[in-house]
Amino acid sequence: MPFLAEAARRGVLRRNGAVYQFRHERLREHLAGAGGVRRLE
Repeated sequence: MPFLAEAARRGVLRRNGAVYQFRHERLREHLAGAGGVRRLE
């Protein structure tokens, strides 16, 4: 929840009832594709 609260505070997340939605398409696409953990090399 701290992540969602910070995103809402910064204006990149909105809440519509029980649903959270990121306002920026590129961010939504990035998060949707982040299914696994990425290793830094």
